[in-house]
Amino acid sequence: MMISLIQHIEYLMMYHDCVVVPGWGALIANYRSSEVNGNTIEHPKRIISFNSSITHNDGMIANSLSRRHAMTYDQACELISNNVRAFRQQLASGTEVAFGHVGYFKLTADNKLDFMPMNAGIALNEFFGLSPININPQEQRDDAAAIITPQLITWRDRIKVAASAAAILALGFLFSTPAIFNASTQTASLNVMELRTQPSHNIDVKPVSKATSNDMKFAVVDENKAQEEKAAFESPFNDGMPCNGKYSLVINTCHNSQRAEQMIDYYAKHGIKAIVVTRGEYHDIVVAQSDSKQELKEVKQLLPKRYRKAWVSKQKS
Repeated sequence: MMISLIQHIEYLMMYHDCVVVPGWGALIANYRSSEVNGNTIEHPKRIISFNSSITHNDGMIANSLSRRHAMTYDQACELISNNVRAFRQQLASGTEVAFGHVGYFKLTADNKLDFMPMNAGIALNEFFGLSPININPQEQRDDAAAIITPQLITWRDRIKVAASAAAILALGFLFSTPAIFNASTQTASLNVMELRTQPSHNIDVKPVSKATSNDMKFAVVDENKAQEEKAAFESPFNDGMPCNGKYSLVINTCHNSQRAEQMIDYYAKHGIKAIVVTRGEYHDIVVAQSDSKQELKEVKQLLPKRYRKAWVSKQKS
């Protein structure tokens, strides 16, 4: 089976901000937010840079190859060494070495590695596949202002309005006050309306019994003890995840602390609680800690499927 190291590096760059190729150098992803270029909106992306001084084997590529292709760790290291040797021979012959969508390498006049990243960069997972958005500027239209013609009211119109209002008031008074006739057929009197209120209902007010001393009991709580018990049960990780030990279950590694905090917030929005463990110049995103490697391997199966590529790392004492 032909195993492509370059394709595997591309895959790792989608999930990690720093991928070290042993004997070659480190590919580092720098976050760049969305921006507007002219009439185009570009989505957030990560621009790749290269550091040729970081050549140590941190085990990321070797461990990933051994898990993905069912090979031993030593076989994975040998595969990486053979590919790096082939890359240098290709550069010595005057040919560029392409790393897929990441970029390509060439030799400078003083035989140093020169890295040229792809202009498109590597998109973040949540924006992967999005294309730039083109903006069409809206044309401004000079609409004609509405012309309002004032309406002239003459004195005759005012007299008609006043007469109509008086007639309405007279009719309202006439129909709202009914008349009744007395015994005398010659006179009439106004019917004075009587206002009657409904009798109020009797409300039985029962006296409130006095509270006894047994009813007034307050539980005295030791605040320090309560805080200690709360801290003992609180965990920085999700429920069921071990939180103490010399081994860590890592789902991502960042090159700077600011990016690590951004990833902590991102995972929290997706239901994954994690902490940052600094390891030299790297910052690991840890979701569980234990003194047993086997326990962390079993815990890894509890994670969502997309995070089961996590690996176990030993903390430095």
